[in-house]
Amino acid sequence: MSAKVRAGGTETSITVDFELEVVKRFQYALQFQTKKPTEVRWSLVESNFFKTNSGVWSLKSLGAVRTSVHYELDVSFGFLVPGWITKKLTETSLPKMFDSFETQAGKVSL
Repeated sequence: MSAKVRAGGTETSITVDFELEVVKRFQYALQFQTKKPTEVRWSLVESNFFKTNSGVWSLKSLGAVRTSVHYELDVSFGFLVPGWITKKLTETSLPKMFDSFETQAGKVSL
């Protein structure tokens, strides 16, 4: 998987082009927006794979060293996707993303 930020972003909005290979190569672009420092929302700009892809990461401080993370995702595909691909994306890729997020968050020192 690769990701590249498009030129022309602002302090509160960027568009990122993604490329994913699962049997076939898929491309999609998401626009990420922040309206407050504790929340990131995204929506689908274009894709040859997804029909919809939107969501939000919300962070809430639970004290000096703990943070609660809320994640929402709404995804649908533009064509019939075999169950094993959906399973790979939801049961393998998403947990890896959360593990990576948690690892990186643990490296941040305030």
